[in-house]
Amino acid sequence: MRLFGYYAWHSFVNQIKKLFKTWVLVFFVVCALIGGVVGVGAGMLEDAAAPEDPGYTEEQPLPDDEPEAEIDPEEGLQIAELAAGGIVLGMFVLMAMLADKNGSRIFLMADVNLLFPSPMKPQSVLLFRLLTQLGVVILSSFYLAFQIPNLVMNLGLGIWAAMGIMLTWLLTLAIAQLLQVFLYTVTSTYTGVKKYLRWGVYGFLVLIAAAFLLYAKISGLDYYAAAKAFFNAPITRFIPLWGWLKAVMMYAIEGNLLGAVLSILAVVAGGAGLVFVIWRIPADFYEDAMAKSQETAELLEAAQAEKSTGFVKRKKDRSEKLRRDGFHRGKGASVFFWRTMYNRFRFAHFGIFTKTSETYLVAAVGVGALCRFVIETDPMLPVVLTLGGLSFFRALGNPLAEDTSKDFFRMIPESTGKKLLYSLLGGTATCLMDLLPAMAVTALVWGVNPLILLGWCVFIASLDFYCTNVGAFIDLSVPVAAGKTLKQVIQVMFVYFGLLPDIGLLVAGFLTEQVAWFTVAAGAVNLVLGGLFLLLTPLFLDPREKPVRILPKLTPEDKKQARKHFRILGLGCLAILVVGSALQVLAGELLPEAEAGSVLQWVYIFAPLYLVAYPLGILIFRAVPKSSLPRKKLSVGDMVRLAFISIFMMYGGNFLATLLMSFFPVDAQPEIADLAASGNIWMRVLVMVILAPVVEEFIFRRLLMDRMVRYGGKLAVVTTAVMFGLFHGNFTQAVYATCLGLVLGYVYYATGKLRYTIGIHMGINFLGGVVSGWLLENLDLEAMADPERIGEVIASPAFIAYVCFLVFILVSMVVGLILLCRNARRVRFAVQEQELGKGKWKIAWGNVGMLLFAVVCLASIVMAFFA
Repeated sequence: MRLFGYYAWHSFVNQIKKLFKTWVLVFFVVCALIGGVVGVGAGMLEDAAAPEDPGYTEEQPLPDDEPEAEIDPEEGLQIAELAAGGIVLGMFVLMAMLADKNGSRIFLMADVNLLFPSPMKPQSVLLFRLLTQLGVVILSSFYLAFQIPNLVMNLGLGIWAAMGIMLTWLLTLAIAQLLQVFLYTVTSTYTGVKKYLRWGVYGFLVLIAAAFLLYAKISGLDYYAAAKAFFNAPITRFIPLWGWLKAVMMYAIEGNLLGAVLSILAVVAGGAGLVFVIWRIPADFYEDAMAKSQETAELLEAAQAEKSTGFVKRKKDRSEKLRRDGFHRGKGASVFFWRTMYNRFRFAHFGIFTKTSETYLVAAVGVGALCRFVIETDPMLPVVLTLGGLSFFRALGNPLAEDTSKDFFRMIPESTGKKLLYSLLGGTATCLMDLLPAMAVTALVWGVNPLILLGWCVFIASLDFYCTNVGAFIDLSVPVAAGKTLKQVIQVMFVYFGLLPDIGLLVAGFLTEQVAWFTVAAGAVNLVLGGLFLLLTPLFLDPREKPVRILPKLTPEDKKQARKHFRILGLGCLAILVVGSALQVLAGELLPEAEAGSVLQWVYIFAPLYLVAYPLGILIFRAVPKSSLPRKKLSVGDMVRLAFISIFMMYGGNFLATLLMSFFPVDAQPEIADLAASGNIWMRVLVMVILAPVVEEFIFRRLLMDRMVRYGGKLAVVTTAVMFGLFHGNFTQAVYATCLGLVLGYVYYATGKLRYTIGIHMGINFLGGVVSGWLLENLDLEAMADPERIGEVIASPAFIAYVCFLVFILVSMVVGLILLCRNARRVRFAVQEQELGKGKWKIAWGNVGMLLFAVVCLASIVMAFFA
C-alpha cells in the first residue's frame, strides 16, 4: 500500500503540474468568470424586473394580467429526484457496459516497465491507473463549484443544497469508477463471467422496465405519475449505492442535514467495500498490460512509417471501387478545402450520401414520425434539436487533426491560420451537405417550410464551426499526458458556456415571435466565438522553444543582502500605508466634517498620502541601491495593443473579483469607489486620471522595480504587481489592480520608460473612474424600474451611450484576450546580474518587512468586508 500511495500521489501531482503549465488554469478561470457573470447577471435581471410597488406582495396577481401559475415545490422535488436517479443509474450502466473491455485500453507502457516489477498486488496497479484517471476527471469538474451562485440565485436553492448537488456528482463519479474496476476485476479473473456481463446489464434494465410497466398497469396511473411513485418511493433511498447517492442530494435539498451526512457515510462505506472486494479477488493483469505495451509499440512504429513514407498501413484494404484519381483543385492553403471535398464525395454512397448524412436522415425520419404519429406535435423543433445534438457529438475531439497531424500541413508555405481556415471551411461545408438531405426529407414528408429548415441548417453548421474550433484548440493546447477524457470534459465545458448566448437568443426569439432574426444572431455569435478560437489555435501549432537561462551563482551573503533589501522595501510600503491611513483618520476626526463627494472629502483622503506618506516611503526606499533598465521606444501599434490587453486584464480581474464576492453576503464597496461614481467630475479627473497614475507608477514601477530588478525581472514584475494590488486595501481593487500591474510592470521592464505605464494607467482610470461613472449618473435608474417608462429610457441618448460603452468594453476585452494570447510567447526576461534562483519567492516575501506589509493589507481587506 505504501508503494501504491507513492506512485498514485506523485503521478497525480505531476499531471497537475503539467496541466497548470498550459492553458488549463486559464480554462478554469474563464469558465468561472462566465458561469459567475451569468449567474449574477441573471439574478440582477430578476431583481430589476421585480415590481417596485411597496404595496405589492407575491400573493397579489400582477396588474392587468392573469395570476401566474406557481410551481409546486413538492413537484419540483419529485422531478429533481427522478432526474438524480436517472443520471446515477445511467452512469452505473455506462461503466458496467465498459467494464468488460480489454485491459490493454486501460494500462500504459509504464505499467509494464515500472509498476508490475514493483512488489505490489496486481489490483494496486489497476486501481492506481483508474483512480488517477478519476482524480483528473474530478479536478476537471472543479468548475462546477463556480455554478453554486447560479444555483443559489436562479433556482432559489440554499447553499447547502447547491453543495449537496455538487457532492453527489463527485461521489457518483467515484463510485461509478470503482464499480467499473470491480466488474473488470471479476470478468478478467473469472473469464466465464465476461460473456454474460453485457447480457446481464441488458437483463437488469429490462427487469426494471418490466417492473415499472407492471406497477403502472396495476396502479392505473399515467406513466409520469407512476414514475414518481415507483422510482421516488421513500424506500428507494435505502437501496445500496444508487439510492444512497440519490439520498445525498435529496436530503441536502430538503434541509435534512443528518440524513445527508448519513447517506454520505453510507456511500463512502460502500466505496470502501468495493475496494475491499477488489483487493480480495485473486487477479493478474500482466497479460493485459503487455498487450497494451505491444499495441502502443505497433502504433508508434506505424506512425514513424507514415511520417517517413507518407503512406498509412491499414488493417483492412479499401474497396477497389473507390476513386483513386486524386484531387487536382486548389493551390496553397486552399488545397485543404478541396481535399476535404474530394474525400467527402469519394467515400459517399452514389457519390452523395455519407454515413453521417444517412444517420442524420434516419434520425430525422424517426423523430418526425414519433412526433407526428405518437406525440401528435409539430416535428420541426424536435428534428432540429436532434440533428443539432448529433452534430455536436460528431464535432467532439479534433476533426481538424486529419490535416494538422500530417507533415504536409507544415510543408505548404502558407500561414498556419490560413491553412486552418480552409481546413475548417471544408469541414463546415461537409456538415452542411450532410444536413441537407435530412432537412429536405423533413420538409417534403412532414410539410415543414423549407426556408425555415434551411435557416436552421445554417445555424447548426455555425454550431459545428464553433465546436470544431474549440476541439482543435483544446486538443492542441492541452498536453497529451492529460488524457482524452480531460480534453473532452474541457471541450464540453467550453461548448456548454458557448451555447449560453445561443440559448438566450433563441428563447428571446420564441418569446418575441422573431425566431428567424434571433437565429441569425445566434449563428453570428457562433461564428465570432469560433473565430476567436481559430485565431488562438495557430499559437500551439507553431511552438517556440524557450531559451536556456543560465543563472549566476550567488553566495549566502548575496541572498542575505537580497532579503535585507526586500525587507526595507516592504517596510517602506508599510510606512506609506500606516502613516497615510492614520493621517486620514485624524483629518476626519479633527477637521470639519466633509460632505460626501465634496472637494474637501477628496482632500481628506488624498492629501495625507501625497504630502506626507509617499515622501516618507521614498526616503526609506532610497536605502536600497537601484539598477537602470535599458531604454526602448514603443510604436503606436504597440501602445494600441497594450491598451486592449490592459482593458482585458483590468475588467477581467474585476469580473473575477465580482464572481468571488458573490459568495459573501456583504457589501465591501470602498469609499474611493463611491467617490468615483458620484464625486465631483473635475476632482475625479485631477486625482484619478492625473495624480494617482503619476504617483503610483513612480512608486511601484520606478522606485520599487528599479530596486528589485537586479534579483530577477519576473520576480520584480510579479512582486510589484501583487504589492500594487494589496495596497488598494479592498478585495475587488486588489484583484484587478494586480492583473493590471502585471502588464504595467512588464511594459516598464521592457522599455525602462515610465511615460508608457503612466499613459496606460491614465487611460484605464479615465474609462473606469470617469466615463463609466458619468454615464451612470445620467441614467434614470428609477424610470428603468417602471415598466411604463422603460421604453422611454431605452430610447434616451444616455441609455444608448451607456450601451455603446459596454459594447466597447466587451469588444475591447475580446480583442485584448486575443492579443494577450498571441503576444504571450514574446515575453522574455533577461538574466540579471544577481538573479535569484530556487527559493526566490521565499527570499522576496519571507522577511519581516514584506510579511508585515502583506498582513496589514490583508487585514485592511478583511475589515472592508465589515465596514
